[in-house]
Amino acid sequence: MIAGTGDPSETDAIKRRQLMIAESPDATPEILMELVHSHFTEVREAISDHFRCTETILVCLSEDESPEVRYALAENHRLSFSILEKLTHDENPYVSVRAQRTMRRVLSNNVLPMEKRSDANDSSARANA
Repeated sequence: MIAGTGDPSETDAIKRRQLMIAESPDATPEILMELVHSHFTEVREAISDHFRCTETILVCLSEDESPEVRYALAENHRLSFSILEKLTHDENPYVSVRAQRTMRRVLSNNVLPMEKRSDANDSSARANA
């Protein structure tokens, strides 16, 4: 992790640098794992939706002390159901409700395309009959 002297301007520069790295599409899972331990909530929030997050990183973020990080994570549609389910039982009601909404959206997105394909198949079958 990037160390600093505690000077506010240096702290701000470190935070900006970490945010830039966390939001970079080139960030590797190893770098993201290191940033999971950042002192800056905003950095950990930025990681929560990164496409290169591993399951280990996502589990760490689901256990983050900051409800803001867990809240940001609860909107990630790529979460495994076990993490999303865990967040639906979060002690923070905002996190819990957001995770429930995400779960409903994910489930409806996974179900609706199947229903549409089924309806399309029924229509074509009727047309061919």
